[in-house]
Amino acid sequence: MTLDEFLAAIDSKLPPAPSDALERFETLIGERLPDDYREFLIRCNGGYVRGYVQFHGPTPEGLAADACINHIGGMASS
Repeated sequence: MTLDEFLAAIDSKLPPAPSDALERFETLIGERLPDDYREFLIRCNGGYVRGYVQFHGPTPEGLAADACINHIGGMASS
């Protein structure tokens, strides 16, 4: 599933994460977030899916896995 497809599946999106908050967080953890998650936060800072979205794919160990999600967390505002 592409990021565009995933974003289309989110019924109730939160506003994008502020870029300055994202940069402060990355400075705090001493690393840049993975590009795909960073892009997600810039385009949609989380939300809810009606029902769920199911993903099929490998685990880091290479085993087959399924995952279902209905709530996608984003960055908390402070």
